[in-house]
Amino acid sequence: MCKNYGPLVVGALGVSNNINGMVTTPVNSFEEGTSTIISQNLGAKNVKRIYKTIFTSLSVVTIVGLVLGGSSVIFGKSLIGLMTNSPQVVSNGCVRLQVMGLFFFTTGTMNVFANTLRACGKPTYTLVGSIICTCVFRIVYIKTVFNAIRTPISLYAAYPISWILCTIV
Repeated sequence: MCKNYGPLVVGALGVSNNINGMVTTPVNSFEEGTSTIISQNLGAKNVKRIYKTIFTSLSVVTIVGLVLGGSSVIFGKSLIGLMTNSPQVVSNGCVRLQVMGLFFFTTGTMNVFANTLRACGKPTYTLVGSIICTCVFRIVYIKTVFNAIRTPISLYAAYPISWILCTIV
């Protein structure tokens, strides 16, 4: 990526990653809490509460992810502008936020399911799912789709596609 797109796209990646962190940190808090609550209720054999926790966690991460991800798209230009004075970096960073911003919630849903499985004593499923859906999928995607369509948008799309894939799996 560095050789093909140069410092403007790489700079945009850096500043937009800072904004990603502001979006994903609150979502991560809810998904991490899920495993604690599910573990406690599993020990108490309260299955009804486990399902309620999963539903509530999925709802919260979806709402928070959509609101913060959507805000990153709407206010991306201003937010990125706080970190750089390069109009090209701002423009490229906004492209990344537009591709990924509305899908940030899927990282939350993906991790709610993963943390649920871990809390239920099934960490191998999440390990295998993560390796296949993120690592293997992204490598195959880069070697095929991105190789055919060499644009930053096609590169950034690998993230939300892998998040959705991992949520489904």
